[in-house]
Amino acid sequence: MNVHVHLMFSDRMLEEDRNISIEEFFKRHSKKKDGTIIGGAKKNREIGGSGRTNWLRECRKNWADLVNEKYKENEINKKIDHRRLDEIKKEKEKDGQLIDANYYDRKPRKRLGRKIMQSPAFEKGESNVPEIDEKIKEYYSTVEEKEKKKEETNYFQNTKNIYGIHVKEFVAKEEAKIQNRIESLEAENKKLWKQIVHQNGMDTIAKNKLTQEKYGRLKKKLTQLQNKKEWLIDQQKNTTDISKEIDKTKKQFDEMNQIIAQQKEPYQKIIQELTGQNEEIKKQIWKNNAIIGRLKKELHQTKDNNKEIYNLKNNELVRAAGGKKVGGGGQTHNKKTEDIIDKILNSDQDLQQLHISTRDEERNKEAEIGI
Repeated sequence: MNVHVHLMFSDRMLEEDRNISIEEFFKRHSKKKDGTIIGGAKKNREIGGSGRTNWLRECRKNWADLVNEKYKENEINKKIDHRRLDEIKKEKEKDGQLIDANYYDRKPRKRLGRKIMQSPAFEKGESNVPEIDEKIKEYYSTVEEKEKKKEETNYFQNTKNIYGIHVKEFVAKEEAKIQNRIESLEAENKKLWKQIVHQNGMDTIAKNKLTQEKYGRLKKKLTQLQNKKEWLIDQQKNTTDISKEIDKTKKQFDEMNQIIAQQKEPYQKIIQELTGQNEEIKKQIWKNNAIIGRLKKELHQTKDNNKEIYNLKNNELVRAAGGKKVGGGGQTHNKKTEDIIDKILNSDQDLQQLHISTRDEERNKEAEIGI
């Protein structure tokens, strides 16, 4: 039985400062240009205006809370929900309760007709009118039978859907693993390329090592002085002092280069070490590229193999796993599909158990209809 309530109310408000007659109470409320209020009582906009939807929802919630409270007081193991079926379904899906959610994927139940509703049989459970009693009995037995059958069918269909969803999620994760590995290696290669030292960089690193970093500091100072001189020229200012300092720094820089030139063997050793490091980095990059190439081929092949799994409906995958015909045209699935699902089942015990229970239910259903 669908327990419910009908509320009758007026959205007109009682105004303490106005004495409105019964005849005027429900007439239109308005205000003259001079500010005088005329007509009926003012409407409560929270009920009849823009807040109507929220107010109605609050009323429905209060009614549901009241009924559930009385159920609990009387130790009745029932609970009603004021929300729409689709709202409850979304909440169940969000919480991962897919089977429960499927129960709410239906139209609201039909109401009893007015004749039955207004008959004594509705309140007493039976009447002296056989036609009404028979109608009530027929109605409830039909509804209960249909609902029970529908719930069983929905449960089974939903189990098959869950099975199909798990299979598709599994193959999607396998594809994602390969894709993530490719992206990881590509990111590693980018970092490795940045570690490669080019010829100019090798020269600077070697000279810095031979001079305890003095070469780099002196080179930087010379560059800064030259930039400053260019700025002074642009500003039409005296550059005598800065020119002297540049000449002095250049002389120091040239002397340092002469000292470095006398250390050919240590210089060449550092260059060789850097070159060797570059070669090792390049070998790793080439190795990664080879793995990336193989993974891309594997990903392409995996996606191609999984194509039929994605194209099949969720509830068809149980039949495909059993080697049966699927689809509207009764076409035979690709053998690879069965092999892939077998591989998944061997690596996922929970899915394997779901497959067994769903497959057995499928066979029972077929036996019932003589397939």
